[in-house]
Amino acid sequence: MKILITGAKGQLGYHLKQVFADEELYLTDVDNLDIVNASAVERVFRFFTPELVIHAAAYTAVDRAEDEPAKAFAVNRDGTANLAEQARAHDIPILMISTDYVFDGKAKRPYPETVKAKPLSVYGASKLSGEEVVAKRCPKHWIVRTAWLYGGSSGHRNFVRTILELAQKTKQLNIVNDQIGSPTYTADLAQAIKTMVKKKLPYGTWHIANSGQASWYQFAKEILRLMELKRKLRPIKSTSLKRKAVRPAFSALATDKVAAQGIKLRSWQEALQDFLTNETKS
Repeated sequence: MKILITGAKGQLGYHLKQVFADEELYLTDVDNLDIVNASAVERVFRFFTPELVIHAAAYTAVDRAEDEPAKAFAVNRDGTANLAEQARAHDIPILMISTDYVFDGKAKRPYPETVKAKPLSVYGASKLSGEEVVAKRCPKHWIVRTAWLYGGSSGHRNFVRTILELAQKTKQLNIVNDQIGSPTYTADLAQAIKTMVKKKLPYGTWHIANSGQASWYQFAKEILRLMELKRKLRPIKSTSLKRKAVRPAFSALATDKVAAQGIKLRSWQEALQDFLTNETKS
């Protein structure tokens, strides 16, 4: 299969390249394809003639997006629209990666796909707009919402690597304890995406994340425990960080729908142990 992957240099892209290594891949990132440029996107489709698009590229600077909403929407909505339009024109499916930040965080239990999205931030709103243009412009689409991603190589920044770096510099870490989500290992997400593509799951919106839920504080505590690092963790409220963008207080994702199709990711604790054992030195 000929697969066009956007965001190929990101931490999810890192693992998508591995799980789809036996396919014919056209790898793009911001350095070789500006998805906001409709003509550039059209040229890539005409040259490569993909059979599937996996759209993992995004503007992900959550706080900066509050100051530059036009840029966030240009990438996450307009760039996504360009890809969806070409996918429709070539009669091929597009799989878009989206986020738990499309929700308002007021739920008391994990969000299923049926709950109406109500983003709190520019970033969340721009990703929701991307979902909407994909659904409107390309009948053959999968929208995969996921959350709290970590993975990739040593060059990829994520929460796990940040905690490990901080633990080398200080004896006490102040970690947010009033945000709950679904920590997700990108290697597991990439494999699940491959399975859903190969099984040809019905088009539509799907939630995929490692099972279970945690606060950032609980996530950090487990990282330190697994690495046998004795550091003091101090729980703090998210408001004390004075960030520009509001985060959802609770954004854990319900994955019953995809599990019913035989795709059930392991617990976030098991996935984290695997990452720490095998990939933090890569």
